[in-house]
Amino acid sequence: MSHNGGKSYWGIGVAAINAGFVLFILALVLYASVQDRQLVEDSYYEHGLAYQDRIDRIKRSQDLEFGLDIRHSYDKQEIVLSLSKVDSAAELHGTIQLIRPSNARLDRTLSLVMDDSGRQVVSTQGMAKGLWRIYVDWGMDSIGYYNESRIVIP
Repeated sequence: MSHNGGKSYWGIGVAAINAGFVLFILALVLYASVQDRQLVEDSYYEHGLAYQDRIDRIKRSQDLEFGLDIRHSYDKQEIVLSLSKVDSAAELHGTIQLIRPSNARLDRTLSLVMDDSGRQVVSTQGMAKGLWRIYVDWGMDSIGYYNESRIVIP
């Protein structure tokens, strides 16, 4: 600052800069506190503890000589899940979770019900456009498997 008539304004300048900084920090804290902190899952902590089991299921799925294939057909607006070499005697069970990362209210959970040829078709009509994650937690003859995939609905 400059001198004007023998008076120094450095103290006022430093106080103004400090006050401006404090107001800026308070504004950031206020802005952050009013943001919607929606979690993708309500019980994220429990899901984190069970993650090792999921890793084991993923590893078993990768080690299969046959596996679950998840394909998105854009023109037919459907997701096709297929499992080659399905044994009709095998006890096949599981769930399909369609997760919308940006809006948990749009999430859907379906039962895994394969037809005799080892296929299941899930329609994507009416689903919001954008990124979706597909989690398939399935089992056969009391052995658990897990597959993940991502699709983008145009």
